[in-house]
Amino acid sequence: MSGPEGNGGKCGRLDRVLASLREPLLLAGEDRAAYNELLEAVVAVVQPSDVLEQIWTSEAVEKQWEALRQRRLKTAFIAANWQNALRTTLEPLLTYGLVDLDDKAGTLAWQSTMGDQAAIEEVDKLLAKANLTKETVHAQAMAMNIETFATFERLIWAAEARRDASLREIEHRRAPFGQKLRRAITQAEKAEIPKIEPPAEQKLAA
Repeated sequence: MSGPEGNGGKCGRLDRVLASLREPLLLAGEDRAAYNELLEAVVAVVQPSDVLEQIWTSEAVEKQWEALRQRRLKTAFIAANWQNALRTTLEPLLTYGLVDLDDKAGTLAWQSTMGDQAAIEEVDKLLAKANLTKETVHAQAMAMNIETFATFERLIWAAEARRDASLREIEHRRAPFGQKLRRAITQAEKAEIPKIEPPAEQKLAA
């Protein structure tokens, strides 16, 4: 094989390797466009200048996405338990200490969750009358599933620890680039978390 052909072959293989690194390992239903947006935002800040920096950037973004994924799953779990938490919150507001034989709280919670506008307005009025908000329902969902939420917190911590270990290794190998990459990841995280976590979670974390 001649020199130019050999170099061309190497370049082709390298391009394929870089392309595979840019291909994220997404779960079913995850937003590929959102991943690409995160990657592009980080790349725009750090501007990797060689192959190694491209690889490190892709690796850092992948680990950041994993950490954000765990936060999204926690928020999705709150949403999945919203109806039951809302029922529990409404029950004392509707029964005044009596037994809710007709399960008015359950019916209203179901109708509200399904988007019934009249039920949504009634829920809002009941919560407001008791000086409560929908953040109360988020907190109720967490309280009712506290062990599950503790597991989510551990998963988030583990994902962020893996990301931070990767960034430390990059900083050890190429400090200026690694530090720039860490700042870019931190900036991206600050922008994403408010979109993911419900208001009650944000206040607890503050």
